Amino acid sequence: MNPSDALPLVLIEEILRHPDAPDHWHQPARNTPLTPAVTMSMTYGVNRYELLSVLAHFGARQHVTIEELSVETFYPADGTTRLKLVELASWETGSGGSRFLNAT
Repeated sequence: MNPSDALPLVLIEEILRHPDAPDHWHQPARNTPLTPAVTMSMTYGVNRYELLSVLAHFGARQHVTIEELSVETFYPADGTTRLKLVELASWETGSGGSRFLNAT
């Protein structure tokens, strides 16, 4: 996030003003340990999947096209998620899945 960009803060304030916003969203989760990685958890049926997010930000001021380009990539954070992604890649492509997901 660009520190001079006020839009994300405005959006957060708008979401928190919504009458259905849970009370715990208004306070930081102080009992949750900080980690150097950002994960995303998804639950589908009885299964839980964890993805690790990696964000690459390019700031080349010489080229307006990539001046504020950000690329977010997700990687499986556990074996269960990895296997599910390999299964989905195989189903989507009709092959053995992605060479990246099958790498050990």
